[in-house]
Amino acid sequence: MKYAKYINGLMCVGLAGCGVSYPSRPIDSAYLNGANGLEYAEAGLALSDIEEQTISVTVARFLRDSEGNDTVVVISDEVATLPVGFTAYEARDMVITLDGETLTFVDGQATLESGQTVWGYLNYALAHSATGGLYTYGKYASPSEGEAIDTEGFFAIGFQTNPDDILVLSGDATYRGSYFGYGQLLDADGGLLNDELETNGAITIEVDFKSASASGQLNGFFDPKDERDQYSMIFVNAAINGNGFAAAPDMICEAGADCKSATSLGAVFYGDAGAELSGVIGFDETIVLTDTDTTTHFIGAAGFSSTREVTAVEVPAD
Repeated sequence: MKYAKYINGLMCVGLAGCGVSYPSRPIDSAYLNGANGLEYAEAGLALSDIEEQTISVTVARFLRDSEGNDTVVVISDEVATLPVGFTAYEARDMVITLDGETLTFVDGQATLESGQTVWGYLNYALAHSATGGLYTYGKYASPSEGEAIDTEGFFAIGFQTNPDDILVLSGDATYRGSYFGYGQLLDADGGLLNDELETNGAITIEVDFKSASASGQLNGFFDPKDERDQYSMIFVNAAINGNGFAAAPDMICEAGADCKSATSLGAVFYGDAGAELSGVIGFDETIVLTDTDTTTHFIGAAGFSSTREVTAVEVPAD
């Protein structure tokens, strides 16, 4: 793989022999999702019932101005309306705000005020929650009035679990699922090494309802269509706040590399009794290969969805 020598500093097959320091970094409160404007989950509500309703969503995305030498992670609160068929991958014509603009998608495409095209799609969909995405790239931009941008963002949707229902849960629960996203690989000066680097993988989250905390691990790959460079990230004891939490995952760094994490994750419980956890990730990882003093920086975003193992949680009787 062309960029393997830059990102294989992130590889770590397991925790043995890898170094990471805890307690973890401060939590970015912007990743704490609030109520999305829908009623709380209850029996009989299907994911498709969110369609044609106005929903508040938290969008995590990376953003690069083609005139600048800087890529950043942006987290923002937006408003979306999803068309009939969106949650079944049958329609993509959503309406969503972004950077103060209202984007109306037709045949899966919308146009920024600058004239640049934006594409939208459904990412992962489970029984009670899903993640959606949107993206635009300067290399695909039509002639526009302003400067073209690169961005790819993700947001979580669904009927959230009532926070009062989370309070009465006890015991431990394991959530397993997947995440998918994109980012950009930069050199030490912010120059592009890869302008569209895919990353995906498995996510496992352990929830202790008694202590109202969550710990998790991401086992992922960069550019899985090529050499599948592997990495792992971990977070511990993220405090549950209402019906969700924010966390600060740290990269597990292999010998011969120094890793600095500024990555954040936001999760919300969805469905009856917290049946699912879905949310977004904002990747911000700096890696220095100590033998060559080569510095690279990965900035990106992803959406994830996970399902609770049914027997792992205990709901007390009334």
